[in-house]
Amino acid sequence: MAEPEAPDVPLLISLYLVEALAVLAAIGAYRHDGSTGLWSLHTVDSQRFVAGLFGTLAAGWFVVGRYGRALAGGTKRFWMTAGLNLFTVALLSGCCEIAVRVLTRHEPRGASFMGTLLLPRDWRQVAGRNRALLANRPANISYFVADELLGWTVGPSRESSDGLYASSAEGLRCDRAGATLADWKGGHRVALVGDSYTFGMEVPFENWWGHLVGQRLGADVQLLDFGVDGYGVDQSYLRYHRDVRPWHPEVVVFGFINHDFYRTMSVYSFIDFPEWGFPFSKPRFVPGADGALRLLNVPLISPESIAAKPKVTDLPFLAYDRGYRADDWRERWYQHCAVLRFVSSRLAPDPVLSPDVSDEARESLSTQILTTFLDEATREGSRAILLFFPSRADFEPNGSQTTPHQRVKAAVFSALKARGISVVDLTPCLAATDVATMFIPGRPHYSPAGNAAVAACVMPILSAELARGNAGPDARSR
Repeated sequence: MAEPEAPDVPLLISLYLVEALAVLAAIGAYRHDGSTGLWSLHTVDSQRFVAGLFGTLAAGWFVVGRYGRALAGGTKRFWMTAGLNLFTVALLSGCCEIAVRVLTRHEPRGASFMGTLLLPRDWRQVAGRNRALLANRPANISYFVADELLGWTVGPSRESSDGLYASSAEGLRCDRAGATLADWKGGHRVALVGDSYTFGMEVPFENWWGHLVGQRLGADVQLLDFGVDGYGVDQSYLRYHRDVRPWHPEVVVFGFINHDFYRTMSVYSFIDFPEWGFPFSKPRFVPGADGALRLLNVPLISPESIAAKPKVTDLPFLAYDRGYRADDWRERWYQHCAVLRFVSSRLAPDPVLSPDVSDEARESLSTQILTTFLDEATREGSRAILLFFPSRADFEPNGSQTTPHQRVKAAVFSALKARGISVVDLTPCLAATDVATMFIPGRPHYSPAGNAAVAACVMPILSAELARGNAGPDARSR
């Protein structure tokens, strides 16, 4: 019996090279941003395309040559080798297809595989999740009410479904639901406005840093917590403008974290930060013609109206949402293959940001909002303090020189300094606290120990402000 012919190894290798190099060329063309020609070689993607294309042609020429040689002595071995190549590629592709489909996880942001969000995102799933959130009101939003100006705010006389948070009759966090804070007749009133770090997320009221500071300042001082989870500096400013000013506080503390600058460029939190589970829209400032701030989209669309939209493109002002990319929601024929869906999602080109949502716009707008707040608070007769709360990323080694997170902070702080405005940065004060105990394990917020450390840092700052009396003309230069 004649032994079966062995495959043509050089031909087999060449066929694999043709396929691999063709994929390389396709990746280069797919990721190319169009700013230069594909043949320019000025970008890595152009280099990939050119190298892949010429490599494919060279390996293909070798394959054609082997076929020509096979014609003289019979093509059986050639086609057997080609069949082996196709079988191997088909088997590998089939295994990968099954693996991607089986191991795909469904998360709040959408389907993902190996940490990669699989595109396109599905608006039907997003809208359905929003409807479920509105119907079931989970603990993280059970004490919220929709607001046409702010997007969402703490409802009056509420208690979260897990019992951790309670609000006063005025919609401020307090020790018991329904308490009345406006009747207080003490000597000094301090208002705290900001995000979840100001609000005291994930700790009981008695462990919140504001409560600890209030205890130390004594019964002659009332601390009012206007903080709301998820706010950007834009919402915090609007909360001050509408809700804080009528209280005429002697001191206003505007608390923020680095991430608040990113939130300021958002219009729909469920698109930008789906893990939050917030089915709301939010206000969006843009610079006005006269240099003043202009609200773009108020009154806001209601959460119910959002969930009723048949397509994501029906949502207004999407172009002003930094987290929205039209390509992320656009279906393509090849995305029905799980492997191609994963690869195309993994290798999706970086977005080309419009001037309205650029890094420069984010930093300029955040600076303008904080400056506007300080000017307004000073006119109202309050002493205003900008208070920066560090998050985990602020304690990373050499973070200020290496991470985008820190570069955003540095840019805003530098712009404020150029305007004669300083920020009370709690990072140096909290640096003596062990990061492992400062934050709740696996969570972004301060633990009870972290809140106690914040209270120790903030206490002398507020004491000094209250000792200075009513705000003078130099309040803006803090």
